[in-house]
Amino acid sequence: MNTMKPHASPGRTALAVVLVAAALAMAGCSARITFSPDAAVRVTVSAQAEGGLLVVRVPASRPSAGIDVRTRDGGVFHIPPGHYPPPGQCRIWRPGVPPGQQEPPGDCDDLERRVPANAALVIG
Repeated sequence: MNTMKPHASPGRTALAVVLVAAALAMAGCSARITFSPDAAVRVTVSAQAEGGLLVVRVPASRPSAGIDVRTRDGGVFHIPPGHYPPPGQCRIWRPGVPPGQQEPPGDCDDLERRVPANAALVIG
């Protein structure tokens, strides 16, 4: 009687990758296998209008591939993970401006008064 399931679970898939990598290493092969379950995970969030501001909240999981932000007009911009404001701080984000040229994070109360039109307040 065959008791194998037709689809492997994520845990079995990870184990299979580890076993294949170990077998190749023991056989003297120079193959490189990297397994990262969340490497390609990119989260999309919707910017919210709050008191006349466009507000983006960084998910608590702080996605490793960044977040795509959908705006009210249907546009989308990306915030890379290295540019999230620290928890408890905010950052003004200007879509279309390269990440390295965005203003630094700071106090949310101060920054929310300085958000220009077409920019968003990103809450860490």
